[in-house]
Amino acid sequence: MIRQLFSEKYRIVRHKVAIFGFVVLAAVIAYSTLTVSLAHMTEGFISDKVYHFMAFALLVLPVAALYKRALFWVVPLAILFGGAIEVIQPFVGRQGDVLDFVADTGGVFFGVGLGICIRAMLLRFRRSEPA
Repeated sequence: MIRQLFSEKYRIVRHKVAIFGFVVLAAVIAYSTLTVSLAHMTEGFISDKVYHFMAFALLVLPVAALYKRALFWVVPLAILFGGAIEVIQPFVGRQGDVLDFVADTGGVFFGVGLGICIRAMLLRFRRSEPA
């Protein structure tokens, strides 16, 4: 199954799934950060930053795992997206925070690293899979 997923035949499908996942996750993040306040759900400084970190790691993970070449434009776009959210938040009744942006950026790089590791493991598994 993994051999088929990473075959040339399914290259376009992998790329579409990766980009679709990126777009859907970006929409969820935008909605969550620009409308819903998690202030009542979080307990202090750490948990808010962890949410930002995890959200942006998850944002780039499908692209890193399935469409590595797109990282050239996805990584800067994800970082700009995190910055734009922090700039827009004061206009929608939320508070922008530079440390949230730092957590977003850290999450992007962690997600890329994790996605590339997952991709490498899948490719290694593919090579060991019987034909």
